[in-house]
Amino acid sequence: MAAQHSTAFLSYAGADAETAAMVVAGLLEAGVSVWWDRGRIDWGGNWIDELQQGLTQAAAYLILVGRSGIRRWVKLELDVALKRHVDDGLPIFTLLLPGVRPEDLPPFLATVQARAIPLDPSAADFTALAQALQRPRPPAPAVPAQTTEREPFPGLEAYQRADAPFFFGRELETLQALKLFGPTPGGGYNRWLQVEGGSGTGKSSLVRAGLLPAISGGWLGEDEGRRPNLHWDIAVPMRPGTQPLLNLATTLAEPLGVDVQTLDRAFRDSTDDAGRALLLALRDRRRVPPDHDVVLVVDQFEELFTLVRDPDLRTRFDALLGNALADLDGPLHLITTIRTDFLHRLCELPQLRRMLAESSMGRYLLLPIDARGLTVVVGSAVRAAGLRWSDEELPQEIVAEAADEPGALPLVANLLRLMWQRRSPEGVLSRHLYTELGGVGGALATSADRLLTTLGPADGE
Repeated sequence: MAAQHSTAFLSYAGADAETAAMVVAGLLEAGVSVWWDRGRIDWGGNWIDELQQGLTQAAAYLILVGRSGIRRWVKLELDVALKRHVDDGLPIFTLLLPGVRPEDLPPFLATVQARAIPLDPSAADFTALAQALQRPRPPAPAVPAQTTEREPFPGLEAYQRADAPFFFGRELETLQALKLFGPTPGGGYNRWLQVEGGSGTGKSSLVRAGLLPAISGGWLGEDEGRRPNLHWDIAVPMRPGTQPLLNLATTLAEPLGVDVQTLDRAFRDSTDDAGRALLLALRDRRRVPPDHDVVLVVDQFEELFTLVRDPDLRTRFDALLGNALADLDGPLHLITTIRTDFLHRLCELPQLRRMLAESSMGRYLLLPIDARGLTVVVGSAVRAAGLRWSDEELPQEIVAEAADEPGALPLVANLLRLMWQRRSPEGVLSRHLYTELGGVGGALATSADRLLTTLGPADGE
């Protein structure tokens, strides 16, 4: 049957169906109609079309988040809702069940409003929620603003995992990339996700401050019927550098409980089994328990071609990763970032090239951040850091100045960092300060001058 026009679409996991029914009843009593799957989808009907139609017609989107997390089919609904949120401002509200905190939400839900549901859902104030649904406020971070002595903006450097509470503007991109990793909507399973893009698009930031916090928060590994209660051991991201085998051993030594020298020797062993050394180490369940999977991040993968001069090192590195990924019962999951102008060099890696040819990996092309994303950065990220603008026009002026520049996100993050350093005691970012810094371009020049000063005459020549 066709979905009816509704005020709100409700997404929920099957484990939270009882609470979902109470939420629907409370909203109906408060005068809000709700589209949810109970009684909306006929046997034999195309349920995907029904859900799509319900989401298309909804005036608001509610997602119920319990301790079981956001399940597989809810992710598909959330994906559509986020696209509508980006395209036409669909209001999104996250309803948190007892035991779930705003900071537990994945990064792509950190920009939307969150409300806690009491232990007894019948005691929830559905009238207030109904009023919010009918008169949604401008988006505010779900994660509470926090006063921090630590700089919330990394400037021209990539965002790190510790920066996740302040990483905004890439919510949709994070979700889209995660859909290509682990269980996929088509029923497949990708152990390798490659984030591709031009120089300065923010690939490292997306992985470190977007994907990794979501994975550690349980976004992956809940595929129905597959290894329940899975734990993710996330290795510190590595770069190949000039010694990729040593750097790989250094990165995996802690997750595997092996000293670096022992692992490095195994990787360099001259026997025929050397290419399987990583596979064998991962299969040792004394090191990696059966309910654990390992995520390895190789950032700036192009360094295998720009910095590694010995082709034998590249071949060995390729064999270690390729053999471990080919072990379908093994725990290894790989995320790589690479510049698009080096994609043709992957043909020099026979093991990984095979996975690329067989499309047994996820590939996500990251485009430069657009004006929509920058608007979220200067809005939600600033509020999350406990700051506020002196006037409403200033954030949009910053977006207009930076939107068409290469590397727009680090440029804006650099400006925000300098403004944070000179903020007022009340946490105000003023137009006077913006003018004093010379805007986005002037802030870049200031940071460049500081860098040259720290390098000294010899290093700066």
